[in-house]
Amino acid sequence: MYKLIMLVLLLFVPIRDHRSEYEALHWLLGAWQYTKGSMTFIENWSHAAPQLFTAHNVTLKNNDTITYEDVRLEIVNDTLCYHVKPKGQALTAFMLVQLTDNKAVFENFTNDFPQRITYHHTSADSLHAYIEGPSRGAWRQIDYYYARITKN
Repeated sequence: MYKLIMLVLLLFVPIRDHRSEYEALHWLLGAWQYTKGSMTFIENWSHAAPQLFTAHNVTLKNNDTITYEDVRLEIVNDTLCYHVKPKGQALTAFMLVQLTDNKAVFENFTNDFPQRITYHHTSADSLHAYIEGPSRGAWRQIDYYYARITKN
């Protein structure tokens, strides 16, 4: 009888639908570029599966690739997770902590730097991304002011 009651109760447990989170992040899709001096940063986001966004990010110096990373936005333990794998480094997970129509914030306070990643869609073709965390005894923020170069 106990098992039957538990089974019935499980039928009423809400199952979180993450489609709305992906819809809220639809503005992220496409290719974005930010140039500062001899450095160019490119993020290219695509909708790889119903609940998966992927990005390939490249950093260029004088048009030569100096580093790259792969990113996956996917559901882990019922939470939207930002998985980033920089070249030659381990995969790091950041959990979604804030989502609005034009902003997404991911955090991982066990990571050395960054501990927070923010994407702020400031206009149709502009994206302000920044990473934050402790560095050399102080809180540090690095800003990336992207312009859209293609839409997916």
